[in-house]
Amino acid sequence: MAAQSTAAEAVLRKAARVDVPVVLTGETGAGKEVAARFLHEASPPRRTRS
Repeated sequence: MAAQSTAAEAVLRKAARVDVPVVLTGETGAGKEVAARFLHEASPPRRTRS
């Protein structure tokens, strides 16, 4: 991810490891789609529920 901030990337990496919903908010052009794509790709594969 070409993050503007290494701190932002660190927060996103932590969020990607947790199994909870994440809500991204911000103004138009803030990079929400980029962050969402990063979270999706950085997250571990979801386990199937039985």
